[in-house]
Order: sequence, then structure tokens, then C-alpha cells
Amino acid sequence: MKKKKKMRIFPVIVCFIFFGISMFLAFDLLKKMPQNREKYFTEYNQTITNNLNKVLAQQKVLDEEYQQVANSQEYTLSNPYVKVNPYEISPLTALIIFETASKVTVDVKINDLAVTTMEAGTTHIIPIIGLYANATNIIELTTSQNESHTLEIKTGVYNDTLTEFDFAKKINNYSHLFVVGDKNANTSYIRGFDHNKNLMYYLELDYLSSISFRENNRFHVSYNSKKGIENDVMLEMDYLGKIYNVTNDTNSLNKDSDIIYNNEEYQCIAHNIYNEKTDNYKLNNKIPSNQYLTPSTYKLATISNLLDEAKIYDHNYTILLNGENITFKTEEDVDNISLLLIDKSGKVYEFVLKSLDSELITSFNTSLTGDYVLYLKLDENYYNLLTTIKN
Repeated sequence: MKKKKKMRIFPVIVCFIFFGISMFLAFDLLKKMPQNREKYFTEYNQTITNNLNKVLAQQKVLDEEYQQVANSQEYTLSNPYVKVNPYEISPLTALIIFETASKVTVDVKINDLAVTTMEAGTTHIIPIIGLYANATNIIELTTSQNESHTLEIKTGVYNDTLTEFDFAKKINNYSHLFVVGDKNANTSYIRGFDHNKNLMYYLELDYLSSISFRENNRFHVSYNSKKGIENDVMLEMDYLGKIYNVTNDTNSLNKDSDIIYNNEEYQCIAHNIYNEKTDNYKLNNKIPSNQYLTPSTYKLATISNLLDEAKIYDHNYTILLNGENITFKTEEDVDNISLLLIDKSGKVYEFVLKSLDSELITSFNTSLTGDYVLYLKLDENYYNLLTTIKN
């Protein structure tokens, strides 16, 4: 009779112990990896939030909402969809949506003033411009088949104070006088007044410093996320506050022939806001952005040792976040300078900066979301900007 072989317990135990230690070390390494990346996002970093990107993202959501309303066909002339301040930065405007059984035009009256005739259609998306502040505004809609509906829109109180100047002479024969800024009050909104100095337009979005009117009820404004900082961007907008384009090309500003008053306190432009005929309001009608610098990308691990030895950048610099534009500005007398954006996944985006009038400026389409820590590369030396951007 053969004897049974005894199982050798010790090697099995050793294998289990070795496997357990290996798994623990691997798990511990994985656990430390995010911490190693996140160490660059220190509590000492200044944080810059992209306010304009928040507005643009919200407007995209609102456009989709209004398109769903228009597609639903559930609203009628007698029961229209009404949204005051449809893009959340122009509170004296509204958007009205409804459906008609047949193709008709719609005459629009605001407070007994005939303002425009909307183009013929069955789905009507009507922009309402020029509501009185702090009032109950009466809107009358009449179709080409003589069907009509009257509704009320109430508005809030907004700053309608103006220092003394020859208002009547400035507005002349135009319907409205637009006033940009009020530097004595340290504000930068855009307001529109009628001949009786009634406030009928109000646009507030961070810091706006100039306006230039264009066709199709649109205008250009000079915008910056920080007041008093150079390198504004230009926004193309309409009266409802919808932003169509963001660009660092501001050549179209301050060249409007209608500028009639421009001093340290106000810029004033007289303008007619109503057209005899108006097209149906277009949703989701963005203009493609300009082309910006394209970054080189690589893994953080390739330069992590160099970043660990990086010094604090102690020269003056400015960083601005204006939608798709990030502008970095500094004075450095070097041949090679790059701005590095590092995300929490361990990816590095390196933008080579270009020289402009002895200052280094770049604007680029980030198309990036999330948080990024910023470093500067001068020749082959790395510097910590102690800045985190939230995009």
C-alpha cells in the first residue's frame, strides 16, 4: 500500500503572503498616483474662474430648452410661452414662442408702440426688446388674420441714474440712447434710454467698456473678466444677451460713426433698435470661433522631476480667462517661453508664446474643461505661477 504524499504547507503560505504584499503595494501605488498629480494644485494657488465660459455653457442649455419648446407645438397665440431675460444677462427683454395653424405674420406692439412685424411662419419665436424697467409692460400680438392676444410682462428695478448732459441733443432722431459704463459709480453695464429718459435696456456681464452696433439686431462689445486690465476680447451679441462669437480681434470697436459722447464717465451711442420687419429668432446660431494656438501634449511623468524643482515665478504677469480665450501677459527678455497647463489626469498642454510689443501674449481656444495648474517654461527652466484655473 502506497503512502500518501504530505502537502507542503510552507511554500503555499509564502506564496499567499507574497501575493498579498504585492497587491497591497500595487494598491498603495495607485492610491498615491492621484495625490502625486494633485500636489501641484496647492492651497497656496490663486484660483481664476472662467465666468464667461459659465455664461456660454448656460446659454447653450437655454437654447436647447427653447428649441424643445418650439418643437413641442403646445403653445398657441392665446397661451404663448413667455420667458423674461431669456439669456440671463439682459433683464429688460423677453422671448415669446407659439404656434399657429396657418402661415401668418405677427405685428408686435410694446406699450402701445408698434415696433415690428415678424416674418410669416407657423412657429413663431419673437424677441421682445425695449421693456420699461420697474413696470408692467403691455405686449400686443396681432396676426395677419386679425387674431390678437395681449399679455403683461413685469420687470424689476435697475439703475436709471444719469449725470447731467444734453440728453435730447445726444439722442437726436434715434429711438434710443445707449450709455456704456458709469465710471464714477465703478460699474460697466450697458443701458438704453428712450427720449423721455426711461430705462428700456440693461445689459450686465462682468466689465463692458464699449459698444458698436451691427446689422441684424446685433452689436459688438468690449469685454473683460477683470476691470482695468488690458487685452479685452470682443463679444458679438444680440439684444437678448445671446453671445454668438468671442474673439480677441477688437478692431471693430470704437469706430462706430454714431458715437456722439465719449469722456471719462460715459460712452454714448444713439441707435434705432426696431426694424420695420424682423426675422423669426434663430436658436443655436453660433459663429465658429477663431483659430488659436495649438498646444503640444505629453504626460506629466516626463517632466515631474523638473516641476518638483521649479522656482516660484516672481515677475509681474496677468492671466485672463474670457471664454475660449486665455491670455497670458508678462515682460520677459528670453527667446523661448511656454505656458504649461496641467490637468489632474497628468496631461500637460504646452503653448509656445509669441512676442508682441515687448510683451508676451497668447490667446487660444482651450476646448478644455476642468481644473488646470499653470507653470511657465523659460528656455529650459520651469517656474510655478501658483495659479489654478477653473474652466
